[in-house]
Amino acid sequence: MRILQGLKLDGYNGQTIMNAKKREKQRKQRHKPPMSRALRRIVTAAVVLVVAAGLYFLLALLFAGRPGYGVPELGRAHTDQNVSGCSPAFNQYNSRPPTSGCHDPGTTSYTIHDQPINDQVQVHNLEHGAVIIQYHTSGITGEDDSLVRDLTALVNRLKDKSPTKYCRLMLAPYAIGFAAPTVSVLASSTGNMKIALTAWDRIDLLESYDEMRITNFIDAFINQGPESAEANDCNP
Repeated sequence: MRILQGLKLDGYNGQTIMNAKKREKQRKQRHKPPMSRALRRIVTAAVVLVVAAGLYFLLALLFAGRPGYGVPELGRAHTDQNVSGCSPAFNQYNSRPPTSGCHDPGTTSYTIHDQPINDQVQVHNLEHGAVIIQYHTSGITGEDDSLVRDLTALVNRLKDKSPTKYCRLMLAPYAIGFAAPTVSVLASSTGNMKIALTAWDRIDLLESYDEMRITNFIDAFINQGPESAEANDCNP
C-alpha cells in the first residue's frame, strides 16, 4: 500500500514539476521585451531595399533587349496652346529626327512620303503611335535607289501583312543629317548613318539596310505612343 502511495505521490510530483515549467515558459514569453521601434524601422527599410533592388533588376532585364536607344522626353505641347517656348518656330529638339517635344496640332498621313515631313508634324504622328523610317539621301542621282527600293518594299509588305497593326508605319526622306547628341553611343557616329528609325522617345540609326533590325524596332514600338489608345486617325 505504501509503495502504491509512493508511486502516486511521485507521479503527482512529476506532473506538478512539468506544469510549473510550462507556466514559467509562458510567463517568460509574456514578458519578452518587444522589438524596439528603431529595430523595426531598420528591418522595414531593409525589406524595402530588397524589394526595390529586385524590381530594378527586373525592369533592367525587361528593357535591356529593347531595340534602339532612349531619348529624353521634351514634353507634348502643341504650338497653338500658348505654352512658353513652344511656337511654330520651335526647333530645339534633342535628336534629328525628333522623338518628342513641341509639335504641330495636326498630323500627316501614315503612308510612304516622297518628300520630307516637317519635324513638328512628325512628332505629333509619333505621339499617336507612329514608327517613322527616314532615309538620308546622298544627293547623287541613282545612288540611293536600292536603299529606297528596299525600304519601300518592306513597308508595303508589312502593311499588306497586317493593315491594322502597321497602319501607323511611315516612310520618308529626311532633308538634313541625322543626329542624336543625347545618346552617347550614337553621338559621335551619325555622319555615316543612312537610316533613322523613330518612335516616341526612341531612336535608332543605321549605316545600311538591315531588315531584321528595322522590323524589330517597328514591332517593339508601333502603336505605343502616349496617345495611341485615344487617337483615331489611322484607318487601314
